Amino acid sequence: MFWRKSAEPEVAAGSIIGKGTRIIGQVRFAGSLHVEGEISGSVSVPEGQTGTLTLGSQGRIDGEISGSRVVIDGAATGPALFADRLELQSQARVSGDLHYGEIGIHPGAVVHGRLVHRPVENHQAVQAPKLAAVAG
Repeated sequence: MFWRKSAEPEVAAGSIIGKGTRIIGQVRFAGSLHVEGEISGSVSVPEGQTGTLTLGSQGRIDGEISGSRVVIDGAATGPALFADRLELQSQARVSGDLHYGEIGIHPGAVVHGRLVHRPVENHQAVQAPKLAAVAG
């Protein structure tokens, strides 16, 4: 008897950083990462991969964040947050500039910083926004 291979693509298992867990240093992930604990350091997806970061209501990240999709309902502090799709839920508390392709902001979310829209395809190219002079 021959077994037929499944036509469904393999999905990377998600990771959870639970409440009471504290990580100091750089965190790199692919697939999905749910944070209810604390991270002091950058959180990112390796170049060429995609990933969804969910920062739960009890979670905290102090450092730069980047991902294909970022959902924040906790506290994030950092120099910049890069996301192709960014969702700020009602308990989100963000201190730092947000660079995004698409954004959704729920009532109650608080941002202390600039909201900077940029095309999704320029995600990796954007390091710091530059002001362009307008001829007139």
